[in-house]
Parts: sequence; C-alpha cells; structure tokens
Amino acid sequence: MAFRDTETFSSEHGTVIGGSFRNEVDTASGRMLVTSDAQRHRQLRRRMHRVFSARMIERVSETVRERVAVVLDRMWADGGGDFATDVARELPAGGLMAQLNIGHADALHLLRLTQTMIGYRDEDHSLGIAHEGLRLATAQADIFDFFLDLIAERRAEPGDDAVSILLQPEPGERELDEDTLRST
Repeated sequence: MAFRDTETFSSEHGTVIGGSFRNEVDTASGRMLVTSDAQRHRQLRRRMHRVFSARMIERVSETVRERVAVVLDRMWADGGGDFATDVARELPAGGLMAQLNIGHADALHLLRLTQTMIGYRDEDHSLGIAHEGLRLATAQADIFDFFLDLIAERRAEPGDDAVSILLQPEPGERELDEDTLRST
C-alpha cells in the first residue's frame, strides 16, 4: 500500500510540482498535515482531531445557519439576489468565523485572499496588481501575516478556537512552531 511505503510515496516533498513560488522545493514540506509522513503526520492529525470536535462542528453549523439566514432575509427584502455571490460565500465565511473566532469582515477578507492565491491568473482576483507572480506572492504574504497576527493574539489570550486549540500541546508533545501553525 502506497501510504505505508513512505520511502517511495512520500508526502514530505510537498504537493507543488516544481516547488513553491520561486523555490526549487515546496516550502511547506513536512510542516503541513498533507506534506508529512508517519509520526509527524500522526501528531498533526491528533491535533486537528481536537479542532474538529462535536462542539466545534455544532458551532460551525450554527454560525453558517445564522449567516445564511441574514443573507436570505436581505435577499427577500431586496426582492431577490444571486445565490453564488450572495449566499454561497457565507458557507466558508461562517466556517472561518466559527473556527477562528473572527468577524465576518475578516472571514470575507481571508476568502478574497484565498481566491486570489488560487486564481492569481484571473483578472477578477487581481487585488489591483497587474503582475501575476506579484499577485500570488502578495496574497500568500497577506494570508501568512493574518495568521501570524492571529497566532500572537491567541498566545496572549487563548480561547476555544482552532488556533488556540492547536497552540496547546498534548502531554508529552512540544508546542508547534509558528511556521507549522500558519501552514496547518
């Protein structure tokens, strides 16, 4: 089985063919759940399981329902709307709000940055930047900066959000470094 043969079928080399932007290798190698093998993968997976507790799933469900209800009420009052632009974005936005304990504006900001990072060649996601490579690098840097700020906030004032949960090591585990935290 391929997942047991990490010598031949390793995830440690990353998921980006040809490396990350302007690098020979994927800079996330060994730092993310999807780019780790064996023991490191199990450690990160255990931490992620704590994030996706029944309590968190219920909180995400409740927040998404609330966000969708707000938008549907507005669409009803306005006499209609566009499901794809008005309602669909509230599903991931509500998930981000609940999991990260952030506001709606921050969730939409992260979604825009993610869309730009994934679709950096699409003019609709340009961030007002003409050069595609700069567009991609800017979106990635902005996402990393967002999470570095969030990590610092949660270190100072932990809560029951995903970042706070990931910051708390299990007995016998070491704390995740900032590179791993922002990549996870």
